[in-house]
Amino acid sequence: MFALNNEKKQQRKAKKNKNTKVNSRKIRLKTKYKSFVLEKRIKKQQNQYQRKKNKRVSFKEYITNKLNTSLSFLQQNKENIISLFKSPKHFYAFLYRIKKNIIKKFKTKKNKKSILKDIKVQLLVHYLKSIIIFPLLVLHFLTPSFFKGEVNVFTNLKTILTTKRFQPLRIAFVSWIFFLVIMVQATLYFMQMAPPIFAATYNFVQTEWTATSSTTGIHPTNKTGWTLYDSADTYVVTGT
Repeated sequence: MFALNNEKKQQRKAKKNKNTKVNSRKIRLKTKYKSFVLEKRIKKQQNQYQRKKNKRVSFKEYITNKLNTSLSFLQQNKENIISLFKSPKHFYAFLYRIKKNIIKKFKTKKNKKSILKDIKVQLLVHYLKSIIIFPLLVLHFLTPSFFKGEVNVFTNLKTILTTKRFQPLRIAFVSWIFFLVIMVQATLYFMQMAPPIFAATYNFVQTEWTATSSTTGIHPTNKTGWTLYDSADTYVVTGT
């Protein structure tokens, strides 16, 4: 029994040692990773700071750099510049080139201004057209899509009537015609079946009768548009 207990204790100690080793490894890895991340961040910050420093060049340094570049250019092209000033032809040609460049720049500015003016005028005209031709735009929207575009009913009738790919278009066209016919027929039917609307009510009063017969009457005051009558309908009211 005593030996078994000792073995168990030893096993427990071995397990504890293993766990401690694993934990220590994990801790080491974590610390290494953290240090690596921190180093990267520090390097990034340093690089950013150096870039900002490089950008913040003083005004004096900028001028000195420009002067140095111009001086180096003059030293390299010393002979050419001296020859320009010695011979008047070359000097005048140089001035003429400068003048040409200035005129070109001015012309481009003028062209840009004229283009802007043209665009403004076109926009105004288009806006006015859209206001004036607004009722026609409604009709434009009402027209079906198969009348619009490059390939439509009027331009390519053969392909539309024969090929399979235009079968949906043919069906749409037939359905549109059918719908139009029904609409026209319905409007005509309702126009005919609607009750008539009279302008006003008319009252006819007979004041005098002839001696020959009691069935004929004359309108004495306003004879225009009225004729003698021999018989009256049931809804005509007469009085003596």
